[in-house]
Parts: sequence; structure tokens; C-alpha cells
Amino acid sequence: MALLGKEVKRLNAIMIVKNITTLISKGPEEALHTEQYCISKYANYAFDEGAVFCNTTFDTYLCWPPTKANTVIQQHCPKVRLSDPSKFAYRQCGPEGLWEGRHANQANAKGWTNFTPCFPPDLQALIAEVFNEHNVQTKFQIAENTRIIEIIGYTLSLFTILASIIIFCYYKSLLNKRVKIHKCLFLAMLFQILVHMTLYLDQALYPINDSSNRLNNTKGIDGTPNLCEALYVVMESSISATFMWILLEGIYLNFLVSKYALQSNFDLKIYLYIGWGFPFILTLIWAIINFIFYKDEKIKTCWFGYNLAASYWCLQGPRLAIILVNVVILCRVLKTVIAKLRAHKTSEIEKIKKAVKAALLLLPLLGITNLLTTFDIPISTNVSLFRVWCYTRQFMKSFQGFFLSLIYCFFNGEVRTVIGRRINNRTARYFHRNQLSVNTKRPTPKRKAVKPLPTVSSDVPQVGSQFDSNEPSTSKAGIPVRVDVNVAGPSGHKTNV
Repeated sequence: MALLGKEVKRLNAIMIVKNITTLISKGPEEALHTEQYCISKYANYAFDEGAVFCNTTFDTYLCWPPTKANTVIQQHCPKVRLSDPSKFAYRQCGPEGLWEGRHANQANAKGWTNFTPCFPPDLQALIAEVFNEHNVQTKFQIAENTRIIEIIGYTLSLFTILASIIIFCYYKSLLNKRVKIHKCLFLAMLFQILVHMTLYLDQALYPINDSSNRLNNTKGIDGTPNLCEALYVVMESSISATFMWILLEGIYLNFLVSKYALQSNFDLKIYLYIGWGFPFILTLIWAIINFIFYKDEKIKTCWFGYNLAASYWCLQGPRLAIILVNVVILCRVLKTVIAKLRAHKTSEIEKIKKAVKAALLLLPLLGITNLLTTFDIPISTNVSLFRVWCYTRQFMKSFQGFFLSLIYCFFNGEVRTVIGRRINNRTARYFHRNQLSVNTKRPTPKRKAVKPLPTVSSDVPQVGSQFDSNEPSTSKAGIPVRVDVNVAGPSGHKTNV
């Protein structure tokens, strides 16, 4: 497999080589104990009289016997990760009885063991490329810092994406086609993040520089048959699905801003078949090729260097095509936005500002920033440029889910309106219940006695001689009634009582 500038990129390559260099570093106590055993093993070694020898040496993995000057000695490679025990590591004794170092004029009592032949060809090429660089230690540190950025970004993305999915599922009024596409995109990104975090957690629990793990390859994901490969298949499938759903977001956005938006309907099932089915087929083809390619390997490498192989173009090619299509969609959408801005009577500066704002907003939405994760930068690049590229690339890669969840969910006007309405309704119901509770607990005020209404029998004055006592009564006792009594007034008028 040739070294191609693909998705492992220089960052992962540097991290791999840095981890491999830990093969020659054990803990002080363990190294001291094993070195003492090595020295005692060759304590009675018979030296030729007058001959120049390099001393007995333990390189933290192999015990090297006394060796004549100008001699190359070799041993079988140690049984550690990515190392093939059927191959040989070697070291050279210099003319003065000192072990040769990695570079010329670095001879010393300890010397240097060349483990490079123990590893797969791809890793050998990476080791040669990395250690040919003068600032390798600085770039090791940069690679470690990018891992910290990745973990922070993936953690934030994980929580915000989970919250967005919960919001989209909980509020049924948000379940339109656009939100359903958002939800599928977030699910694809969620799978990708979970696999990344699982692999990073496994590396933290079972680091390669832990002496208990280097000789025992049965721990962690790497030590579980087919689990490591399965996780990489899920991760690559979710990455391809993320690219595909970003493309569908762009297609739907282009449809919304076009003049045909109100004239036809999109079938969401077609989106689902394309968004999930196409990445699955691509990943399945790639996985079958990898299974065939790696089935005869002598050592378990968990498909080491798969992203350097030509077969990786089964996945990488469509991803690049998706980015190019989204660039075209970006141009079309911006053209529509600028045309609508020109229709309004605003200043040219305001139009430019709005156009730039729309472009910056669409870049992450359409995945254009993924170009940084697709193209490579040589290890021999200037340290400052290498640092800027690495930090920017990893920031955009790991924080992508965080930014998309902000734009599609938390800063979305429709989502905020629905959530605000729900909060207001709950608040109103809460205060209403509290008010009812207060009213039921309040004591009932005492009412004053009401004076009874007048009745005919008690309150109507007895008119005596002025009334005809023979007039029949028109009410029962105690019931207020209106009684019409004709009273002749002085001027002949009648008065009603």
C-alpha cells in the first residue's frame, strides 16, 4: 500500500509513530529489574582476549549479549502490538566497542535498536518519514494537543446533538420534512462521535505504553476478535452517512429557495433510502475488500493503514464528490440570496454584509469545511504552518456537530418559538394552580344578617276606614306582593299602593 495523503493524514500518522516509540520505554522499576536479569544472564560470557566488545544491553524489550565491534546482531521481534515476531530487530556494535545510535556519531553504551523491520510496510514508511524531520518532538506535542481539542469538541457535540434530537422528538409540531432531515443528520453524527469517543476511551484505559498491555494483547478493543474492525466499519459508515445527509440538506435548501418550492412535493422516503442506503452499500463494499486483503496477515493489526490503501477511495471518492456538489449548491443559493437583496432598497454595504453572513452560515451547513479533513499537508511543512493547519482542522472536525446543532436547533426561530410557547403555558398553569390553592385555603368571610323583605301582613299599613275592609286578600301571610288599591285622591286621581 502506497503512502497517500488521505484521511489518516499526518496527525494520525504522527500519533501512531509516537505510540510505537513507546515500545522502547518501560517503567523505571520494571526496566531496572529486567536489565539486572539481562546482565546476570551474560555475566559469565567468555570474551576473546584482546577483542573489542559492546557491553550487555537491555533495550526495554530485548536482551542483547556482548557483541564484537563492527558487528550487526539481530533477534526476533518482540510480541507486541503491530510487531511480527517472525521478523528481526537489529542493532550494530561500533568500531570502538559502543553501540551505534539512531544517527551517525551517536554511539554510546546503550545504543539504539532498530525495530522498524518488525512493523508493517506502511508503518515503516511512516516511521522513516516522521523521524526524518528535525522538529519531530514539536510535532509530537502538536499531535497530542489536537487530541485534546478533539475530545473537547466531540464532548460538546455529543451533548448538544443529543439535546437537539430530544427536542425534535418531543415537540410534535416540529416534525416537518426539514426537521426530519436535521434529525437524520444528527443521528449520523451521533454514531460517528460515539465510536470516536469509544476508541479514545479504550486507548486511555489500555494505553500502549502500559507495560501490562504491551505484552498482553488480549485487553481492550484491540484484544477482542473482530470488535475493532466492526467499530471502524460503523465509524466509516456514519461518516459517509453524515456527508450524504449534508448533501441532502443542501439539495432541500436549494429546493426551498428555488421558484419550484410551491409547485411540487418531495418524498421523504427517497431521502431516507439515499441518506442511509447509499453509505451502507459503499461501506459494505469497502469492508468486504478489507476482509479479503487483511485475512492472511500474520499479526492482528486491526486493519492498520486501511485509510492509506487504494480501496479507501470507495469511501473517500464519493465524499469528495459530495463536497464539490455542495460547493455548486452554495453558489446557487448565494446567487438567489444576492438577487433578493438587490430587489430591496438597501445600501450596497448592507447587501455585501448580508451576503457574506449567508455564505459564512452556509459553509458549515453544507460541509464545505470538510475540505480541511480531506486534503493533506506534508510533515516537512514549517512548524508554524503545521500547527495552524492541525489545530484548525481538528477544531472544525470535532466541533462541527456543536455548530450544526446551534444553527439547526437552538438558534432556529421556529424551535425557539415552540419551546417559548410551551414554557409560557407551563408557567401560566403553574401560577393558576397556585392561585386556586390559595383561594381554597382562604377562610370564608362572615356575612351580615340581611333584613327580611317587607310583607303585606306585617308591613303594609292598615288603612282602616280609608280602605274597604271587605276587599279580598291577594297574598299569603309573609309573602311580599304588589297590591293595587284604588285610593281616591283629593282631585279625583287614583293612587296605586
